[in-house]
Amino acid sequence: MLNPSQANLNLDAVLRDVDRAFPKLMATRLEAAVARAKSQEKRGAFDPVLSFDTEFLRYNSSSDPGKAKTTSMSDAVVEVLDRSGVKFSVGGRLNRGAVKSPASFTGSSGEYFVSAKIPLLRDRINNAKTVAEQQALLGEPIADQFIREAQLGLFEKAGAAYWELVGAKAKLDVATRLLKVATDRAEYIRERIAKGANPPIDQQEANAEVARRQGGLDKAERDVQKAEIKLGLYRWREDGSTIDVSRTQVNVSDLEGRPAVVDAQKARDTATQDRPELLALRLSQQVLGLELGLAQNDRKPGLDLVIGPGLDLGSDSIGNTMKAGVFYTIPLRQNSADGRINATKSKLQKLDLEYKQLERAVQIEVNDALSALAQTEKRVGAAVE
Repeated sequence: MLNPSQANLNLDAVLRDVDRAFPKLMATRLEAAVARAKSQEKRGAFDPVLSFDTEFLRYNSSSDPGKAKTTSMSDAVVEVLDRSGVKFSVGGRLNRGAVKSPASFTGSSGEYFVSAKIPLLRDRINNAKTVAEQQALLGEPIADQFIREAQLGLFEKAGAAYWELVGAKAKLDVATRLLKVATDRAEYIRERIAKGANPPIDQQEANAEVARRQGGLDKAERDVQKAEIKLGLYRWREDGSTIDVSRTQVNVSDLEGRPAVVDAQKARDTATQDRPELLALRLSQQVLGLELGLAQNDRKPGLDLVIGPGLDLGSDSIGNTMKAGVFYTIPLRQNSADGRINATKSKLQKLDLEYKQLERAVQIEVNDALSALAQTEKRVGAAVE
């Protein structure tokens, strides 16, 4: 029974090996896993948080110096930050005894409340945690494009190595047949000389042809060995071991046929739309767009509304409670925000230039491939005729 290295090999099997187990591609997939984990980490900023706090104080009374007073204060709160920037809280507190300012006394059953801190200008929608999550989410498809880029590059190299081996095997077959023809001819000349039908000089010429064909066969065998070694760079198992490619059998008949017909304009359009390098740059522009929006947000004044209705229960309670307020801050200088805005705009301009350069390079690559395909079509057509 043939082992995998000796079994008949085709291009699909080579590409499967690359896609399944090539170390560089596996490492790139791990980078994508890191990007997904980063998104999960940033999503954690919006996880609800439950906190407990309890205190006991014995202190010198400011209203009656020299007299010790005691108080106990406990509270439990669940807080959650919304992606719009609003922070919601729900909880309860129990403050008894000689409560020390700024805390306030509660009824015997405690006070229960809900509250919200609502940004009206700065940090509304565009806030650091929301933008960080959005950027991390964009990091996932960017990582996927890096996988595709690595995959396509490896497929191209592995495919070229496979066809190099197929071509080397075909040349070896031809060299083997040519040597046999030269050997048979030398034997035929020997018999003719023995019968006196040919001069002895013909034997020297025939032997020289055999030696030349033997040299061609030796070179063809070495070319096969080099092609096998080159192909071996791309054949891996999932456990990290390599697949032996010596004596690998390939289908030389795969060289038969004509090149596929390709729509030139469609090829150019597809490359522009789907090349992973270009897609990654477009996504990176979106990431910088989010960063620019956050920097522009930081130029705004801060205006936050806080509102928190509650209910005080038990003996000594007052029923409905309310906490409300407005917090307003005005940045007197804008150097930090302006610096980030200018830096981000420069980065966007740089990405735009890189995109144009890469787009042009992709178009040139496609045109070169189309030209090579057309020339191959002509050569194949001439050979067939």
